[in-house]
Amino acid sequence: MKRKSRGQTLVEFALVFPLIMFFLFATIDYGYYIYAWSEIQFAARRGAEQASLNQPREVQSSYSALDYAGDPCLQEIVAEMQKSGWINAKTKPDLTQLTLHYYDSAAAVTPLSAASANPKKIGNVVEVRLDKAIAPLTPVAETFNGGDDFHFVAISRRTIVSNGPLINAVVDNRDYEHCIIVP
Repeated sequence: MKRKSRGQTLVEFALVFPLIMFFLFATIDYGYYIYAWSEIQFAARRGAEQASLNQPREVQSSYSALDYAGDPCLQEIVAEMQKSGWINAKTKPDLTQLTLHYYDSAAAVTPLSAASANPKKIGNVVEVRLDKAIAPLTPVAETFNGGDDFHFVAISRRTIVSNGPLINAVVDNRDYEHCIIVP
């Protein structure tokens, strides 16, 4: 009799083990996606806070590496955003995922254009948007997502409270002269 029950236990284990592994990997992926979403939200918030203090020199919705190299205020915004995601480099935002828009009020739904009269003035609203793709960690998520990455979009708005340091100010060996809006 003992021999039969030993075989029965092995069959039960063989039937239950894949289900246990599925739930384990699904829990790992779910936790990872919650973490990634949180980090991306945090990065957008930090970027918006920095953008409300020091706006980029040029008003445009997306920025290139060339814009980044020539604009210390844009470098500061990206540096603040990258302070999140310090545990996992895959959740760190970069310049290609950043878009900035300016609005004349917090309730506005249509962004101001670069041709608008001073969209970066104090009292207007700056919106930082991050669109980040996160690859699945385990085959379970790949199976249920069709092998695609998960896309997270984080949007944070802040009222512009400052136009940066004084003209010709040098802070941390960076020249902020081009960040300033001169009325």
